[in-house]
Amino acid sequence: MGRATILLDPALPPTLFSAPSPPSLSSVLTPPPSPLYPTSSPSLLPSLLQPAIAPHEPRVLCCERLSDMNQEGQDNWETKAVREEGGPGTWLLCTKAPTLFTSAPSHSSGPLPPYRTAVPSMRTCGGVTQLHGASLLLSREGRGHLYAPGSAFHTFTGSQALRGMLRRGVTGLVRRLQKEHSACGAVTISTTRPAAGTASSRPQLKVHQPECLKQPINVPSKLLMGPGPANSPPRVHQAMLKPLLGHLHPEFIQIMDEVKEGLRYLFQTRSEVVCCVSGTGHAGMDTTMCNLLEPGDVILIAENGIWGERAADMATRHGAAVRTIKKPAGDVFSLDELEAALEQHKPAVLFLVQGESSTGALQPIEGVGLLCQKYNTLLAVDAVASLGGVPFFMDDWGVDVVYTGTQKVISAPPSMAPIAFSHRAMSKVSARQTPIHSFYSDITWLANYWGCDGVPRKYHHTGPVSSVYALREALALVCEESLESLWARHAACAQRLHEGLAALGLQLYISDPAKRVPTVTTIRVPEGMDWMKVTKYFMTKYQVEISGGLGPSAGQVWRVGLMGYNCTVDNVDRVLTIMKEALDQ
Repeated sequence: MGRATILLDPALPPTLFSAPSPPSLSSVLTPPPSPLYPTSSPSLLPSLLQPAIAPHEPRVLCCERLSDMNQEGQDNWETKAVREEGGPGTWLLCTKAPTLFTSAPSHSSGPLPPYRTAVPSMRTCGGVTQLHGASLLLSREGRGHLYAPGSAFHTFTGSQALRGMLRRGVTGLVRRLQKEHSACGAVTISTTRPAAGTASSRPQLKVHQPECLKQPINVPSKLLMGPGPANSPPRVHQAMLKPLLGHLHPEFIQIMDEVKEGLRYLFQTRSEVVCCVSGTGHAGMDTTMCNLLEPGDVILIAENGIWGERAADMATRHGAAVRTIKKPAGDVFSLDELEAALEQHKPAVLFLVQGESSTGALQPIEGVGLLCQKYNTLLAVDAVASLGGVPFFMDDWGVDVVYTGTQKVISAPPSMAPIAFSHRAMSKVSARQTPIHSFYSDITWLANYWGCDGVPRKYHHTGPVSSVYALREALALVCEESLESLWARHAACAQRLHEGLAALGLQLYISDPAKRVPTVTTIRVPEGMDWMKVTKYFMTKYQVEISGGLGPSAGQVWRVGLMGYNCTVDNVDRVLTIMKEALDQ
């Protein structure tokens, strides 16, 4: 939008543009305070205008409309301009209504915010609607100043001509200025409606900078002994501080390839399709469902906790025919029970949770894959809370899809869901009759991005670069320790914890040790005890996290996590010491 500026000759009719006596210089340079129009707000007019206008000169600002004026109790550009740029004696002319707004001082006490004053003589200014928001600043000197965004500041003389044109109408005045402006060899301004996104059309900020972000971030140090996330080793944190690379840079691709090799070791698979979904364990579950299931496919879900329930919900959303086999919370499924359900439902997919973190149950997986092959069923396993803490053999056990989360035993920050698809699973994906409806979770795209299909990588999404660094280092630590030692450490620490809890007179939620996952121990809350008081005691006094139950175990148990970096004898003893204190309170 063009913006015209004219300095008013003192002989102009006072009925049209009048102003109070010129205030002192200091009173204009320091506008009176107002709660509605703070003096600290940034300038709203072009800085090029200001040197040419003496602060004591009465001015008129001309704008297109005032539709936003105080409709929501907030001042708009025009009223802010009167208050902040004009000071006392400035007038605001609305070109689509015979109206003036003024910041003239009150006759009673002190200045007032701009108020509306009808001026009938404004109707004599014909054609003003053609201005579309051009601004006129008027002074007593009879010089014309014209400003257009992107151009220089120009000055014109000839007060008699300007005064006469103003009397005949504002449009004629602007046209004359355009003509003189062109005669000066400059580009003629435009008084058309401003394009979207220009400074003159852009709305003013109404959401201010949050005060909380002006303070340094506050992150206390806590020991996370709940069911996840677990604390990460310093070496993992240091890896995240490495310089960022592009998500398809050759150096980053090399790191992705190293991550794949570490995941193959962790999953114990030689499958080509091993990669990560950017997200948490839920992303792994969703990727499993949307790739393996087509509308109407039957999926059998072994449900004995919240993650079986969550899987059933997701599968339903993907249009599958969901069948469930259920056990009480904390119990697990036998091979005979699973085979009977497979024979009855003949599903395309069987879904199992190896480590049910809501109850602390450990579902045996060995032998299930052979049953699934017998019934032409794919086996999908949720190993979010268990992988790395207990033995897992994807290839030897005949698992077709397995996923986990980086924030559990792996001990990297929560950010990705490592996942692996067998050849059988990828054959099912290739034979789909319907498209995979989620582009983000499409395993064919993910496999390509992670270099699993032998085809040059294409852009799928921007991977979490720093998180991949962290996962690479976390997997390196797993390899340095070895899976056998990692499994043994979790078993030994869990045993120590279980024995210590028994010595405190507490009962475990799962009585059969063979059915307990070592990574998440569930403890029955004694009758009449408020479980939240204990978890609050852990946190407020020692900055140690343990959690309550989840899903079917909510309100019934405490859950203590022994995962990866946090799974140490010292941490077990610390939990037992704090638990004893809390129970004595």
